[in-house]
Amino acid sequence: MFLKGRKRAASPTELALEFVRADRTQSMLTTTRAQSSPEGGGPTTVTIVQDRLADDSVRATRYVLRFVPSGQKWRLQSSVRTQRCQTGRGHQDFAPGACL
Repeated sequence: MFLKGRKRAASPTELALEFVRADRTQSMLTTTRAQSSPEGGGPTTVTIVQDRLADDSVRATRYVLRFVPSGQKWRLQSSVRTQRCQTGRGHQDFAPGACL
């Protein structure tokens, strides 16, 4: 339902940043990477990493979102969120588990 009421078209990257609420997250570094089919019109996967978060347990979050064309717009097909913990607070690789 995330994109259902959207009035204007947007790129998968714009939609992904909106989905993760990047404008409301306190991170020192946000990176995005979009990968689509060679023709550019097929499914697109957007990866967003928000690093150096203002959080004492979670150091970074990574979202992998897959968008598929739906007429003139895009439909969010799937999303996966993983996180990396601060040193001494849990796992140091991106994983779905909670940090301490």
